[in-house]
Amino acid sequence: MWTPALVRDYIAETFSVEYSLAHMYRVMKRAGLSYQTARPRHHKADPAEQQRWRSEFKKSGRR
Repeated sequence: MWTPALVRDYIAETFSVEYSLAHMYRVMKRAGLSYQTARPRHHKADPAEQQRWRSEFKKSGRR
């Protein structure tokens, strides 16, 4: 996953040119790229099954 910060660092190292982070968002948009993150939950996940798993996997409170 390329973030604007990673693109900025890559361009600075490769081409010895520095840009602002805001400009990297514009550059990525013009290039047809978007900053994407992972979903917090899988779209096909069963909420009831997740809750059942959480209830079985409780922390003991001790380390």
